[in-house]
Amino acid sequence: ACGAARRGGTARGERRMAGQAAARAAGALLCLAGTAQAIYEDQAGVNEWVLQHVGSAQHLAFAGPNALVVSREGVVAAIGSKSGGELAWRTVLPENAGTEFASGGFAGVAANRQALATLSKDGCTLRTWQAKSGGLLWDLDLCPAGTARGAGVHAAVQFGADVNNDKFADLAVLSNNNVQIVSTASGLSVRSTGPEGDAVFTGLLTTPTTTFALGRSANGKATVTVVDVKPDTWELPETLATGVDPVPLLVGGRPFAAVLTNTGKLVLHDLEARKSTEVGSPSGKTLAAEADNVDAPLLRVGDALFLVSAQAGAAPTARAVATADAGTSIVAGGSAVVGDAASGSTVVATQASSAGSCGSIAALTWTTFAGQSHNFDLPEPVGQRGDRGCLTKLFVQSATVQGNGYSARVVAQFEDASLVGVQLRIPSAGATLESSLLYVREEALAEVVEVSPVELPALAASSSDDFAEQVSNVLAHGNPAGILMFRLKDQLRAIRVTLASLFDTAKHYMNLLVDSQGQVLVQAYNGELPKGAGYSQSALAQFGFRKGLLALTKSGKVFLLNSLTGEIIYSVFDRKYNSQTRMFVTRPHSAGPSHPAEVVFVESATGRVSWRNALTGAELREENHGKPILETMMVLGEHLHDAPDDPSAPAAASARAASDEEDVSPPGFLIALDADRQWTTFPRDKQTWFAAHNSLLRRIFLVHFDQ
Repeated sequence: ACGAARRGGTARGERRMAGQAAARAAGALLCLAGTAQAIYEDQAGVNEWVLQHVGSAQHLAFAGPNALVVSREGVVAAIGSKSGGELAWRTVLPENAGTEFASGGFAGVAANRQALATLSKDGCTLRTWQAKSGGLLWDLDLCPAGTARGAGVHAAVQFGADVNNDKFADLAVLSNNNVQIVSTASGLSVRSTGPEGDAVFTGLLTTPTTTFALGRSANGKATVTVVDVKPDTWELPETLATGVDPVPLLVGGRPFAAVLTNTGKLVLHDLEARKSTEVGSPSGKTLAAEADNVDAPLLRVGDALFLVSAQAGAAPTARAVATADAGTSIVAGGSAVVGDAASGSTVVATQASSAGSCGSIAALTWTTFAGQSHNFDLPEPVGQRGDRGCLTKLFVQSATVQGNGYSARVVAQFEDASLVGVQLRIPSAGATLESSLLYVREEALAEVVEVSPVELPALAASSSDDFAEQVSNVLAHGNPAGILMFRLKDQLRAIRVTLASLFDTAKHYMNLLVDSQGQVLVQAYNGELPKGAGYSQSALAQFGFRKGLLALTKSGKVFLLNSLTGEIIYSVFDRKYNSQTRMFVTRPHSAGPSHPAEVVFVESATGRVSWRNALTGAELREENHGKPILETMMVLGEHLHDAPDDPSAPAAASARAASDEEDVSPPGFLIALDADRQWTTFPRDKQTWFAAHNSLLRRIFLVHFDQ
């Protein structure tokens, strides 16, 4: 039944769970919740919930109150800033979209208040969506018959000029070394332009009146082509550095081509004035646009980040604003409304970094269109202190004037795949910057790789946060007397829940008896008793439906979810966990501070094994085997008590097996086969005992299939 449910879940057309992993995870969640205890017919539908996610955001653009996001998993969605991050709409591309996202997401995204355009990774499929509702307007195959799909090296899409005068900004699309102007309203190609000679188009840049295609000629010079009825192409005088393409950039609404020359000079070429300006000689050997879109005046040259400015009538300048080193990492983002020099907005973040892992965010700086810089802290403490891992992207909205002040929205993406929405606001000229949290979306849950249930104590009328805090405090700080009182209080709660549930049930059926004038007795006898309006949370918890669902995600984040509501009880991020990590619940319930509920994570690639408190996420201990693990299985802890002592077993091993306290279920342990085809146990101290008990050894089979 569970298999059938999963198959049905993945065949719901265009709106499905994000990716096959998410579909499997959803099925696993429902199956585990269902098998926790038998579900009768009249209980169907009581404990159902759905969590919809986007996945790892590759592109994000702001349109009105929503943030339009496209993920690497092939999801297109709108996140509402006024609804606490709820999805205004969500569409999942079909699995047969192939290279559209299978090879790492999309090539480009463009958005305005009316539409969102997505270009596939191979540059062959262009789709437009209604920004407000998410409805598909049209799609267009840009690759003619016989073209090798997936062969496009450079691909991009941007909204530009209204070429066909239909009052809609048309799309400029770079695909397969060709630039097309496509009508946003109809999806028809209006114009097409290719490079001259043996040049290759490498970038695209649009203004409200003109579309520019940047390229590289065979002699190593940058080329600029104006896409028009009669294309105009010219070559820049500077010779490009080896392997470094020209970078399109909008600065104050003016189009520029940034060039790193073979002599190490950074040159900005004004595409309208056709004039070059040398702005520095940085030490870096690479050049790239830092932000997700070309309208952010940010360039990264090597490890240095430059903020480019260009005042009207003046030559452009480039100012180094940050440099990454062994102890820091830099992420920046920005945007500006094309043609509006007074809308630029950039945010630069500096984060402590060491050996690939990140600590707290050292600085966040918002630079507005007026050239003023303001520092602020991320108004979300988990991300600010580095517990979400490294910042990976910053998506920044164009600054909006509000009275005498201005504001902008920022979405920060972290290594754990979470999205944190922030509102920046300066109420008036000279006022202090105000930052407020809009939402946090835990997008790691879009790619769940394993789910396991654990027991939750019956804490009636307690929120998830209260429950997590109570359990954490007791297990971390409780003495034996405190633990005893906690358990007694928990039992009293359970008794109270039982009595209240029985009273509510009796009252419910008494009302049914009166309202039906006795007919309910006939219906009950015939098995036709009508389903009630639903059960209380306390009743469901009492009858075994409320569990904790431990979910391990591909990004390395672990969640404990309330099985009844889907609420997150806690989350913890470990960047070493990944899709190859295995999760085993070795003790599904807590029995005091010395015997917490345990979950074990086995990192197959490295042999690192870590134990965590399953109810709080706190790390208990770890062991490092130092070799890859091929197979892992769990042996239930009861075997430590039940296995008869072998006469040849060492006394120390027998004593160790008997050392567990009476009436406390010992945790299970793991048996593993490593890359050298040698078996071991986790914890290691169980190996001697296990090997000495031949009666148990003969009952355990570990199978590994190697082609």
